[in-house]
Amino acid sequence: MSHEASHNFIETAAIKAAVLHHEHAVLAALRINWQAGRGSHIDCPYPDHGGKNDFRWDDQQAKAFCSCRTAHDIFDVVQGMNGVDFEAAKHFVAEAIGRSDLIRGKSDRQGTHRRRVEDLLAPPDGNRDDSLPLTYLAHRLHVPAGDVLMPSTRFAGHKALGYYDPPPVGSAKPVLVAQPPCAIYETVAADGRVHAMRIYLADGGRGKADLDGRDSKKSVRVPEGSASTSGCGVVWGDAKGAEHVYVCEGIETGAAIAYAMTPAVGIGHVAVVAAISAGGMEAFRPWPATKLVTVAADRDDGAAPGKRPSHRGEMAARKLGLSLRDRVPVSIALPGGAGEKVDWLDIHVRDGADGVRRGLAAAVPFVPTAEEAGMAPPSNLEGARNTKLTRFRFSELHARIDTDDFVQGLLTTTALSVFYGDSNVGKTFVVLDMALHVALGWPWHGRRVEKGGVIYVAAEGGSGALNRIEAFKRYHNLAPELEVPFSLVPSSVNLLDPEADVDDLIALIQDEAAVLGEPVKLVVIDTLSRALAGGNENASDDMGALVNNVGRIRDETGTHLLLIHHCGKDPAKGARGHSLLRAATDTMIEIARSESAKGGAITVTKQRDLPIPVPFGYGLKTIELGINRHGEAVTSCVVEPCDHQGAASSRKKKTDLALKLQALRNVLFDKGIIVTSRGVAPVPSVRIADFYEMLKSQGVIGAERKDTELKQGQRVVAELRKAALAATGSDRIWLCNPEELSV
Repeated sequence: MSHEASHNFIETAAIKAAVLHHEHAVLAALRINWQAGRGSHIDCPYPDHGGKNDFRWDDQQAKAFCSCRTAHDIFDVVQGMNGVDFEAAKHFVAEAIGRSDLIRGKSDRQGTHRRRVEDLLAPPDGNRDDSLPLTYLAHRLHVPAGDVLMPSTRFAGHKALGYYDPPPVGSAKPVLVAQPPCAIYETVAADGRVHAMRIYLADGGRGKADLDGRDSKKSVRVPEGSASTSGCGVVWGDAKGAEHVYVCEGIETGAAIAYAMTPAVGIGHVAVVAAISAGGMEAFRPWPATKLVTVAADRDDGAAPGKRPSHRGEMAARKLGLSLRDRVPVSIALPGGAGEKVDWLDIHVRDGADGVRRGLAAAVPFVPTAEEAGMAPPSNLEGARNTKLTRFRFSELHARIDTDDFVQGLLTTTALSVFYGDSNVGKTFVVLDMALHVALGWPWHGRRVEKGGVIYVAAEGGSGALNRIEAFKRYHNLAPELEVPFSLVPSSVNLLDPEADVDDLIALIQDEAAVLGEPVKLVVIDTLSRALAGGNENASDDMGALVNNVGRIRDETGTHLLLIHHCGKDPAKGARGHSLLRAATDTMIEIARSESAKGGAITVTKQRDLPIPVPFGYGLKTIELGINRHGEAVTSCVVEPCDHQGAASSRKKKTDLALKLQALRNVLFDKGIIVTSRGVAPVPSVRIADFYEMLKSQGVIGAERKDTELKQGQRVVAELRKAALAATGSDRIWLCNPEELSV
């Protein structure tokens, strides 16, 4: 039995049923050039025969015929071509027809992941070619294969390995793109984690595979409950024993550094770790024996015309320096000169191994800036144990004067926001308008905006988004050739299952930052419901999974995640779904349409780190885009600022009461505690004075009105009590029905 089959199994009946009428996909994967319906014979493809015009495939019988064998089925064909047993043939067929879901494991999900890594590192003999990883690195380094220093971590080569696109909307079946050769490189971490990286190759391993613009590099999927890949790397040398460790990003760069440092690596003094990406470099942690870390970062100073350099490599190096400065000395080596976009592989190709050694020898010891020092982890007490938890002493705590809001007063960096509202109120128009203003660096509704890259995931379909963007271009007279750091993803993403699209979205964001030459500041998911991929919005498990996955995307990319969502049947209760969403969200903004249908109000209903601003208005202007083939005008809308009072004039008294109730919910979410005072119910409550402040921040009460703010607040409390919505006692206020906090 093959190594792969020993770890996983496929039910024979299931795979035979699945492959029926899909045998041509398997033949193509085996590179048997058989054309359906041709009716003639081809040369026998079997390595032990090769007869002329002897082989044919019969679709009606689902069997192959050749003079070297009796009639045989598709599994026999795989066995004959690849020299594998029946179990391995079943696995090959499952991969070829995109039914890897039929592969079953015999242990828990963590074990399944380890088996997947082990299977990739031990391909069946008939499909194995371990010269591929070596050939590829030799090609990239422009040196003879015999001169390449290969990693001490494991590697393997597959003659053919399926490359799949995610399932299209409405399908559970991944789409097979190609089956090129593939190099597998094991990645490890000091804490014992083991993962793997795939690099799909051109024929013979000389370069990367051409996959029509798709990324030729893929990490192994990490199931829920498994350890993250962050910080794992391909290793050259004895990382556990070496005192000096060089950390870089790409595998090819690691190979160039290891080539330059071959003698030191060989005697065990130096180890090289390729952490795969800038984010992986930030997450690197040294081994106990490590005495010095040199970060061989990429220099990302260069950028295309009209774009800003990202400096991503240097930023990652400095973040790593901050996180390690109390454990080991850290130095940073940047290749090339100021203004270049270059890595150490480029230096190797341009200046040879001597150039790499000279550059690394010029590494500068990391010294934090005053700003960095203010937020760096404090020194541990002598003899204290290392821990993942960071503590700050009282004397090290200082006020943060500068805010990190890139849309003034609304959105902060590396945070989560939810824009919600009823159907057809213009949520997408408002959010898309704001996103385009961020990409252009234009003020939005009178608010300062910091320019940055934007990715808009139109999970509910891209055609509507295309028309909205075209309307924006025409309304603002933007030149067609204008380059803007904005990208549209016109497809659905599954953010419920961590094994589905989370890794791909993280990779897309990181790749887009490199392409744009600047960090991706904002990622929009339109809508939360589609990203939940059939999950239950009201279930804590499903909403919790989505919140965790969104948090991982935010943490690994440093972007702001914005979710567009719907409100429930009662708009006064805010965004629908489990309260875990609200608890995890930094900013919640309601989009409400006026009865005039010409606009509406934008109201901040939750803000974690910023004051809640007064509501402001928006209007929608129709833009004609053209005439379709039926002679009908095609239109879309753009957003225009408008007076809030006019936009919100349709909010009647019953809606005003709902706003007041929402303000109470907001302050209870932020400050509510259970107290044991006499006259106070044993439910979350807040001081009435805090409720008044929330009413004021949301524009419900204010100095511009006739009465004092105190009297206005007292009237609000009286209204809520009269409606049996709230109760008071001992200068505190709470909901009569505290379960509404979970709505």
